[in-house]
Amino acid sequence: MPRVDKIVGPGNRYVAAAKRLVYGTVDIDMVAGPSEIVILSNEKTPPPFIAADLISQAEHDEMALAILITTSEGYGRKVMEELKKQLNSLQRKKIAETSLSRRGAILVVKDLGRAMEVANRIAPSIWSLPCERRVPDEEGETCGRGLPGSLHP
Repeated sequence: MPRVDKIVGPGNRYVAAAKRLVYGTVDIDMVAGPSEIVILSNEKTPPPFIAADLISQAEHDEMALAILITTSEGYGRKVMEELKKQLNSLQRKKIAETSLSRRGAILVVKDLGRAMEVANRIAPSIWSLPCERRVPDEEGETCGRGLPGSLHP
């Protein structure tokens, strides 16, 4: 393999280990841990979109964290069914399934305020906030249509 000046980008635990090994000899962007996403959604976002977002992180690594927090058990069930459909056509199905079964969850809470509290306790590296109505948290941040799809703290 030819020498490079810098190695950048995400990866699984093997990429992280490789970056640690070459750090100092080759410049790196950072050593990232397993991918983490928490999606906070009410019932306004189509389940296929939410399932795709969960899978987009789960397929990176078996240790990835992929969690949906919602206020509707029925909506959570629809997302679960959509996950099953989308996993069937996925090239990295085994990795994503392992990740979702070990470190994935669909949490049902009483309201979006509680959902924000739970998400703050998890403190993921990636937030996705596809909520229909705007919900302020204690720092004045909001979720809603006008906000980007995912936030990286």
